[in-house]
Amino acid sequence: MLYSLGNYCSTLLQKETHCTQSPQKSKKVVCCGDAAIRYNTEYKGYTKKCIPCHFNGEESLLTWHRIIVFEMTLNIGTVPYCNAFPLVHYLPECLPQAVITEWLPSTMRQQLAERKLDLAMMPVAELIHLPQGKIVSNCSIACNGEIRSVLLFCRKPIEQIRSIALDAASRSSVMICGLILRHFYGIQPEKHRLEMNKNPDDYLTDAFLVIGDRALACQPSDVWAYRYDIGELWKSHTGLPLVFAAWIGCSPLIEESALVSALEASRDKGLQNLEAILDAKERQGIGLPLGRERILDYYRQAVVYTLGEPERAGLQCFFDLLRCQ
Repeated sequence: MLYSLGNYCSTLLQKETHCTQSPQKSKKVVCCGDAAIRYNTEYKGYTKKCIPCHFNGEESLLTWHRIIVFEMTLNIGTVPYCNAFPLVHYLPECLPQAVITEWLPSTMRQQLAERKLDLAMMPVAELIHLPQGKIVSNCSIACNGEIRSVLLFCRKPIEQIRSIALDAASRSSVMICGLILRHFYGIQPEKHRLEMNKNPDDYLTDAFLVIGDRALACQPSDVWAYRYDIGELWKSHTGLPLVFAAWIGCSPLIEESALVSALEASRDKGLQNLEAILDAKERQGIGLPLGRERILDYYRQAVVYTLGEPERAGLQCFFDLLRCQ
């Protein structure tokens, strides 16, 4: 089986390693540009010694190096929200070697930094704390206007709020909300933590921010007279889409082009089979925060699942505003 590592082979083949056991014969081949290198899975990606390979038809030697191959286990983290279903439902089919687990958005940065995850569908704002982090593929959770799943509820008009309870599940949405309030409304409300199991009515704050499935299903009491969609607020002030999350990784494995293709194939198949995904979730006993038709409309009208040029411009604007703090 051939694995193409493209132009990244020079950066991936860096770690020199010494093996002590005799290698067994392997029929698998790893391709690094024009090089064909015998690979033994027993050594989990390490060659044993100087071995013959070919560059443009001429035999040469390659010394002990670590070979990053796509057959190795890939640890992938995703969020436990329905907006990720179209991205991840077909991942086991497109990436059968992946181990997929669910995490709250606020916990993924540490998992990546500690190399417990190779890749995560996580808030893009966390990139400021991950100097080695990179966006992988053009998959996204974004919006070009209302998003419906990141909402700000207020007792009074937004310009007048002085205190706010912030959903503890996502630091990114909290950061985005803070940017909007500070840069576009000139306010910095006193912050409080909105716990996952708490009723917002129990808080005496002027406003609360809620995200994910909890936001989609949120129907607060009448005291919260003002409802603001964070995606709409961003669009009205910048004219740009807002990117919430993307596939982000720090591992060398993320440079593999086959990984990018698999992530995008999973997304594309998911968007083509939204009703089949909801049927599968129903069979699994996974509840939805809204009725079926409203969820389908949310997928089709609110969430942008492809990171195009407008979304990249919105992302750049977000990081520019962060640097102005």
